[in-house]
Order: sequence, then structure tokens, then C-alpha cells
Amino acid sequence: MIDEDSLQERKAAMLPHLDERQRRLFAAAEAKAAGRGGIAAVARLTRVAASTIGRGLKDLEASETLPQGRVRRPGDGRKSLADLAANSGWVNVEIDNDTAAFAVQPIRRWWQDIGRGRYPLAKRLLMTADGGGSNGSRVRLWKRELQKLADELGITIEVHHLPPGTSKWNKIEHRLFSFITQNWRAKPLVSYRVIVDLIAATTTKPA
Repeated sequence: MIDEDSLQERKAAMLPHLDERQRRLFAAAEAKAAGRGGIAAVARLTRVAASTIGRGLKDLEASETLPQGRVRRPGDGRKSLADLAANSGWVNVEIDNDTAAFAVQPIRRWWQDIGRGRYPLAKRLLMTADGGGSNGSRVRLWKRELQKLADELGITIEVHHLPPGTSKWNKIEHRLFSFITQNWRAKPLVSYRVIVDLIAATTTKPA
């Protein structure tokens, strides 16, 4: 059994002065002392998650000492955030045979319309591409056309290919194309004009 009044007093006196790890260890020590049902009771009284108390119990058993100033082991905690330079998308739709020259043309158009204005000091262009098709990593014509574009623009072009069958790992598709497909849902794509108009009308945030 746990003395709830006593625990409430200790919680009020201690928790405001403890860091994240110390709060975890305090709750774990109280749960361990309470015995059976201690984790649930301490979680309810202290508002510390049961999973956090469980990690605290493991910490107590390990008797691990962290470097001064750290409240988590190296690598623990949230993943590092990654700042977007331009949170925007661009889609180029044309009608032609699927050739490497055709695949490079949208890159040229993007640079002319957006890239050179947004990144006037750029000396390198880094992009990802699917593993197959006209822009595959083994397609010599794709590489030749890219080199021609690099010479034309005067910048280095670097391509990272996604493994075969994993094009849907591309985060751009998740963030942009989902809105496009929602916008043309249940609308017959009967012509090039219809496709272009539907894509042009797609937005990812309120106007």
C-alpha cells in the first residue's frame, strides 16, 4: 500500500526542484517502495507517465551515472529538428516521350523559373531521383543530359537515387502529391488540360 497523503507532501516539496531525470528517479523510487501496484498509484498521484516510471526503475537497477549536465543518455530524446530553407513545391507537366532529355528539361525549367532567383549564389544543385526509368542511375543518356545542363548553368549537379521500388519514400511526394491526388479525386483525367488545371488549383494551406 502507498500512503497517498505522505506522497503528495513529498511530491509538492520535491518535484518543482528536480530536472527531468531526477523526477523520473523520484517517481521510480516511490513506486518501488510501494510494491505491488506502485507504478499505477505513483503515476496517478504524480502525473508522471507509467512508461516514464518504468524507465526510471531500469535506471535505478542500472545505477548508471550520467555526465554532468546531462539528463538523458547520448542519443535519447527527440530526434533533431531539420530547418526547411523553402517549404514549397513545384510541378512541371508536359507531353512527350519518356526520355532522359525530357527528364532533364523540368530541372532546367525549375532553375530558370525559381532556382536561380531563390539561390543566386548556388554552386551546387543536389537532387533525389527514382531508381528506374529515364532518370535511372545506369542510364548513360540521363548522365550525359545532366552534364550538358551542368555545363550550361555553370554549377555542379549531384543526384542521389532512391533504391528500386522505394520511390514512395520520397518525402516530397508525401508532402505535395497527396494534396494533388485529393484535389483531383473522383474527377476523370480526360485530357492534358484537365490535369494541368487540377494541379494548378491545388493548395496545401488556406488561401
